[in-house]
Amino acid sequence: MRPTDVEIIEAVASMLRDRVAPLVADQPRVAAELRSADALLALVVARLTHADAVLAADASALDDVLARLVESGVPVPLPDGLDAMAPDDADIARRSALEAAIHLIHDGRHPDEVALVRRHLIEAARREQVIYGATTGRRLF
Repeated sequence: MRPTDVEIIEAVASMLRDRVAPLVADQPRVAAELRSADALLALVVARLTHADAVLAADASALDDVLARLVESGVPVPLPDGLDAMAPDDADIARRSALEAAIHLIHDGRHPDEVALVRRHLIEAARREQVIYGATTGRRLF
């Protein structure tokens, strides 16, 4: 049976941790670079494992935020055909629209909309924690 991409990356990380790290433990710079590589490999595994679900959840939440901003009169510059775009392109379009809307609502006349966007950004950061949190709380070598 063929190993998955995640299994291959985890095997490489394990080999670096268990076989290479002990050989360079007395070389602080090399050991630090090895720890950085290990953290990056953990990030890649987390992205492969969770990125699609996080992107889908964020798209749904962001669509709701953008719709609510439009309902409150904010001229959100959202392109047509968003659903027909590739997921990454649609994500960029949504985030660009949000960025433009943020500039529009920081005029002192949209406190509810500012609060809505802030809540969304906090929730988005929490969703992304499954990806970026992969580099913290790990066994160091």
